[in-house]
Amino acid sequence: MTPQEMDQEKLLTWMKEYLKRSKDRLEAQRNAFYDLVIAGQDEAAERQLKDMVVDQAVHSMLYAEVLDAEEYTMMQEAVAKMAKDAPEA
Repeated sequence: MTPQEMDQEKLLTWMKEYLKRSKDRLEAQRNAFYDLVIAGQDEAAERQLKDMVVDQAVHSMLYAEVLDAEEYTMMQEAVAKMAKDAPEA
């Protein structure tokens, strides 16, 4: 099943919920990374950093998808409003 065949609203809702959880998880990962650096645990800090980079990349990708979908929806609404408000030719 391609993304175009899926229920777009359901997919967008899932992405938004994931982003909420991801934001909290990334904050916890950053705090853990700083704690490891302060504690001098370099190897653990590097592992934490690698995990954090992957999670941040996924978060950023989904965030961009959500922004694109919301922008597309706003454009559709604007076009529909202009069509409704336009005088008949």
